[in-house]
Amino acid sequence: MRLTPTRAEAVDAVTVLDRITGELLSGVNALRWFRAHRIDQAQIATLLEEVCVTQLVLAGCKFVEFYDHFHAVLTSDERTRAKSLLKEISERRLVDYRNTFVGHAWDRERRRILVDSEARAMMDRVTKGDPDATLEWVMPAFAAREDSVYGIVSGLLTSIRERHEVTWEEARGR
Repeated sequence: MRLTPTRAEAVDAVTVLDRITGELLSGVNALRWFRAHRIDQAQIATLLEEVCVTQLVLAGCKFVEFYDHFHAVLTSDERTRAKSLLKEISERRLVDYRNTFVGHAWDRERRRILVDSEARAMMDRVTKGDPDATLEWVMPAFAAREDSVYGIVSGLLTSIRERHEVTWEEARGR
């Protein structure tokens, strides 16, 4: 069993983390923009919020896959930080939300569609009933925090890039 990650794995890890950070930035900033502009139609505002939260859910699920495939690229301390994020992702049941609601009209377990109240209950579980606190958990509005989702992911990205001397051209230019 190989214990040392290859440079190619480090480049792949940087590519994946770079994508995740972009998705976190776009999802959070879009949601904050929509909220700041107070869209009058309630249904559209709700759908836009769902789109943005879905983007954040997908980014979280990608982080689960990142860890599954690239944990060997991480140091022991980085794995500890990543595991704390994975625990929160699991508690919020992001993967269940993705597998049940995102991109699906039919719930296989229930053998029917999810009704709005069930979809909202799933969304409430993802946000722990507090969308504003969830935004702060993902990416604080006014102060960078290393323990936020964005702080953890971008910290891992920077650390791996520096340790393996991965350039943006290598990670993005393939």
